[in-house]
Parts: sequence; C-alpha cells; structure tokens
Amino acid sequence: GPGIRPPGTPNGVPELATPVIFTDPALATGTVIRAAHFTELRTAVNAVRVLANIGAGSYTDPGLSVGLAVKAAHIIDLRNALNAARATLLLPPITYTRAVAAGTMVATPDINDLRTGVR
Repeated sequence: GPGIRPPGTPNGVPELATPVIFTDPALATGTVIRAAHFTELRTAVNAVRVLANIGAGSYTDPGLSVGLAVKAAHIIDLRNALNAARATLLLPPITYTRAVAAGTMVATPDINDLRTGVR
C-alpha cells in the first residue's frame, strides 16, 4: 500500500511511496490526454488521501468516460485533493508548472506535475 519513505533525501524531506502504474509513464509534450490518465491520477491521489486519513477526494465528472472533454476543473480538483493530503502529511507543497483556472486548456505538464506529487 501507499506509505511515506523515511527521510533520506539530501535535505531530509520524506517522500511519498504510492505504488501506482501509470499508462504512458512519461507524458511528452503533445501527448493526447486520455480518461485513463485521470482515472489513474484519481486512484493515486485518493491513496495519498487515505494515507493522510482524510478520505477520497471529490471530483467533477466522477464517472470519466472516453469522449468526455478534459476540463480545467479535473486538474483543479486533483490539485486541491492532493494539496490537502500533502499538507496533512506535512509534506512540502507541489510547485505546479502552470496556473490552471476555468477555461485553461489542460496540457501534459499538468498531468506530470500531479504524477510527481503522488510519488
């Protein structure tokens, strides 16, 4: 299951150890973002939230399906859910590559930042 690795990085900050295998492990610029990417991220974020003892997150369009348009709200929900879990676990906050707000087109850095945050 998920856990926190003991301090072992050069600055002594603990790291998450969430065993999630992602489809398309390294999303290169221009990769088509798929429903599977969000489903896997929700699973990983929820694992971190369970570790923090704060329960699963709340997500826009909980039943993602093929053909559903990717929305900024999907990224914002994941960020909020992960940020709360990391804060509860006293882990450092994530520095996101891009600001995302309503109307922002979702891009691969948004997915990659979240993936980094659950590891």
